[in-house]
Amino acid sequence: AYTFKVRAKDNAGNLSAFTSDLTVTTSAPNPCDTDTTVPSAPGALSSPSKTDTSINLSWGAASDNCGVTAYEVYQNGVLKTTVTSTTASITGLTANTTYAFKVRAKDAKNNVGAFNTETSYTTNPTTTATLPGTVTSNGGAIANGTNKSFAVNVTSAGTYRLSIQSTSTVNSRLINVSFNGTNYDLAVDAGQTVIADFPNVTTGAKTIVITAKSDNVVIGTISGTNLTGGNPCDTDAQAPTVPTGLTSPSKTSTSVNLSWTASTDNCGVSA
Repeated sequence: AYTFKVRAKDNAGNLSAFTSDLTVTTSAPNPCDTDTTVPSAPGALSSPSKTDTSINLSWGAASDNCGVTAYEVYQNGVLKTTVTSTTASITGLTANTTYAFKVRAKDAKNNVGAFNTETSYTTNPTTTATLPGTVTSNGGAIANGTNKSFAVNVTSAGTYRLSIQSTSTVNSRLINVSFNGTNYDLAVDAGQTVIADFPNVTTGAKTIVITAKSDNVVIGTISGTNLTGGNPCDTDAQAPTVPTGLTSPSKTSTSVNLSWTASTDNCGVSA
């Protein structure tokens, strides 16, 4: 505790009387400033989803007297990533391969708790899509300047039309699509589908490569149709999918603004 009093002085040096004493007690030290208590172990691991190259992990939250600030995720005994939530997506894995994971928590003073029980998960085996047909329904995000490859098995020779859907929320995303020795630079708007034709495609194992040439490239469905014997879109009878998620983000006394999730179509949605 400290006791204070105050008096005034003028330019001539005359001093007033003191105020009454005021005693103030400083606050107690924050125990977290010198915290040495480690967090508890996180809850059991689970894997809500996985692919041939990625495993998504989830676990129960740890507790700490001063609060958990991060979780360290270990893969095969080596620190793989540090996250602030109770989920992590581990990418760049090998198909049909088993990996062991464990997680521990730490607090603001870098006190590190015990690991939860190490748990192993196996990535999915590689599956090769068949053309003609759907290559993937979720091509995923592709960072600017990088590419993603999609293995396919062509079962009938001819000229192939590839349809590539954008699930980005940004218009005019630039991509390059390469297949069978031919490539195209294309621009695709949010929720729309672009097409490209590739001649003289022979049967057997092939690879479709999509390269992002701008930011915010996210690919949805990729499919291919054999045009040999005529353009199937000339006699197309397949209806687009139903738009979903109709909402009204704003309205006035004389107008209503509408928004919805784009449909997809084998030959592209036109309106």
